[in-house]
Amino acid sequence: MFRLSALCLLLLGAVVPVSPAAAQDANPAPATGAPAEPSDAQMELARKVLSASDLSRSFDEILPEVADQAKMTLIRSNPQMQLGIIEIVDQVALDMVDRRAELEKRLARIWAINFTEGELNDLLTFFETDTGEKFTGTLVGLLSAQVSVSQAWAKEIGDEMLRRSTQKLQEISKNEAKSLQGETTPQ
Repeated sequence: MFRLSALCLLLLGAVVPVSPAAAQDANPAPATGAPAEPSDAQMELARKVLSASDLSRSFDEILPEVADQAKMTLIRSNPQMQLGIIEIVDQVALDMVDRRAELEKRLARIWAINFTEGELNDLLTFFETDTGEKFTGTLVGLLSAQVSVSQAWAKEIGDEMLRRSTQKLQEISKNEAKSLQGETTPQ
């Protein structure tokens, strides 16, 4: 019993309060043309768009990652209880699986406040097409490729910027050195 009580206290100590900035991010500003508070119809359409687009799937790893972080935090503070900690955190994580619906609702709200009903209908129609399905199936790869290409481009631009700036600075330095030599040379 003591072991369970100690684990519960450790779990309570690991809870991190939400910062005001994080709370603000949970309520993004609506896009132009969309109401600040979405209608029930918009929320339903937004849920359908999320489902059809499969875009919320990328958030499926949040709970397992949070559980792993909790395990590491608790084990660091009490390594001799590692097995008990893992067991308890896994149980708590399983108890929280049904809370995934909360995330879906919050994600749908983001879509609902940023798109009108008409736009959500258009998106739903798109995601139900072959092209829309292809888009959702390739989106992660596309985004990854874009990040890689943009990082490579940034490195190229950065290298060129440093090279060209160094050349200009060297030219200025040479000119200043010549100017100083000309002033100090007796005539």
